[in-house]
Amino acid sequence: MTDDLLVQDEAGQVIYMNDRACEILGYTRDEIVGRPVTYFLDPAGIKVYQEQMVRRKGGFEADCEGKTSREIGDLLFISFRTVNRHRSSIMQKPHIKNSTDLVKYAIENGYV
Repeated sequence: MTDDLLVQDEAGQVIYMNDRACEILGYTRDEIVGRPVTYFLDPAGIKVYQEQMVRRKGGFEADCEGKTSREIGDLLFISFRTVNRHRSSIMQKPHIKNSTDLVKYAIENGYV
């Protein structure tokens, strides 16, 4: 069985879901894409989502301050390997090629 996958844009709108995620939520892809992620969450889930977004913003801020992966991990209570995976994922965006682009992205999208 494959994992479910949901991708959101910077505004929190669903831009992609794989078949497994559609199956789990019980919606077709057309019914999901374009809606806010929070549309599919109950009040407790919305709270968790909002807390995670705050943590994500904190990670961007720490990255922009030049903190190491280990320092960011300690700040967010996650492994430095998790920080590196998230950083690598962000760096896969076509317009982000280096740390300067990453900082610019964070500023333009309101993370810092």
